[in-house]
Amino acid sequence: EALQLPGVGQMAGAEHHIGSTYDGIFMQVEGVEKLVLYFGVSPNYLEAMGLRIKTGRAFGGAFSAAVVINQTFAQQQGWTDPIGKGIRIGDRAFSVIGVVEDFLLDPFEGKARPVVFGLSDEARHNFLAVRVENGAKDQVAAALGKIWEQQFPEVPFMYFPQTEVFQEFYSSINI
Repeated sequence: EALQLPGVGQMAGAEHHIGSTYDGIFMQVEGVEKLVLYFGVSPNYLEAMGLRIKTGRAFGGAFSAAVVINQTFAQQQGWTDPIGKGIRIGDRAFSVIGVVEDFLLDPFEGKARPVVFGLSDEARHNFLAVRVENGAKDQVAAALGKIWEQQFPEVPFMYFPQTEVFQEFYSSINI
């Protein structure tokens, strides 16, 4: 229903959402255990969030043993050509299929952190990322609220524009 709304471009589910949650997980990279930031997402999350692929590709439609990393992850590994490189999460092996341009998770740090995106089961998704055309935010939010209320009356509808994700960080600063 939401995809049929005027002003909605793309939608994607996510277990972890940029600017809201992520998971710190241990993974093996070239035999070394590393703690990295992990986002469990649906196949079209990168596109819905407007993340740009620097090299390689985004996820396909099927669940696979593939991951997409950011530039900082590749640079910290010293990988000039990261496509096809392997990582292990627990007992599962994954292959890097793409690299997205860096983005800031914490504006106070002023630098990107190494990030891995992997596909997660839809049943684990806590977030719905909706790409909205310029000027349609309020209308789409109101319409989504009505759809949500019909589908999930026991769960309150909550949303935030991605452009305002870090606003609370800045509003709490006393200089």
